[in-house]
Amino acid sequence: MTSLRALVYAVCWGANDSALSHSSQHVPLSEYQSNLDLIVRTLQATQPEGDDPHRAPFVLLLTPPPVIETRWEVELRGKVPPRKLDRCLEITQQYAATAMMVGDRLGVSTINVFDLFMSQSSLEDLLWDGLHLSIHGNRLVLEAVQAAMKAFGPRELQEGRLRRGMALLCFFLDFIRCSA
Repeated sequence: MTSLRALVYAVCWGANDSALSHSSQHVPLSEYQSNLDLIVRTLQATQPEGDDPHRAPFVLLLTPPPVIETRWEVELRGKVPPRKLDRCLEITQQYAATAMMVGDRLGVSTINVFDLFMSQSSLEDLLWDGLHLSIHGNRLVLEAVQAAMKAFGPRELQEGRLRRGMALLCFFLDFIRCSA
């Protein structure tokens, strides 16, 4: 495996894992928790390139977003061949709660995308097909990521300074901003 050496990692895990058990994408909740725990611990153990050897990278965990079952079911029925519904809001909520628990236990900043989206006036505006984020959904996540980075992230982000190790992340954030 290539050595990971970034200053910031964002882990967005669970939207596919939370698929219903008949789906090939399904990962049992206990396995999801173990996998997420391993991913975060692995990232926490890396050292940012050229940085203080005692400094751990900033790991930001994002929960899976909710699903609009009726809209996603229409999308699946339109496929050839048609497919049956493979997502459930309540199941996805369990995976989001598990991600929050892992983040809390491991001491990493976590954005509860599930609750953030559910608190909005129109969930339909945030998920273009009931599962995947729309431009508005991406913008809302971007704002939450930016706020978390400013509040809890590396001092370079808090102070508005850019470092080589953050170039990819900044490109990703700019890409989302430009596509909005």
